[in-house]
Amino acid sequence: MNHLLDPIAGNSEPPDDEQLELYALNLLDDDERAAVEERLANDAAARERLRQLRGAVAMLAFDIEPMQASSGLKSRILDAARVDLVRETNAQAARAEPPAPVSLAVERERRRTGRSWHGW
Repeated sequence: MNHLLDPIAGNSEPPDDEQLELYALNLLDDDERAAVEERLANDAAARERLRQLRGAVAMLAFDIEPMQASSGLKSRILDAARVDLVRETNAQAARAEPPAPVSLAVERERRRTGRSWHGW
């Protein structure tokens, strides 16, 4: 079995420890996550193992070399966001229902019999 964080565990990991590794990396689907959380609620050794795994995951962040982004990255991201915004705005406008037609006779009658602010 290929374990993601093998350096901590050595070769003596129980077979279901891979689920804890995936849980620590937030790579489980909802059903798998619920199963691991149920196990954690009842198993102190699993909670301790998860604590160790989370420490290893946190250390991974220190092991990554920082990279310089390309000079045009920001503008490409913003341009893509603008295109997405226009596309979504156009899609919403296409889905919107046009206003219902107003009968002029009904509108005139409504205004004639309605309250008016004239005459204050």
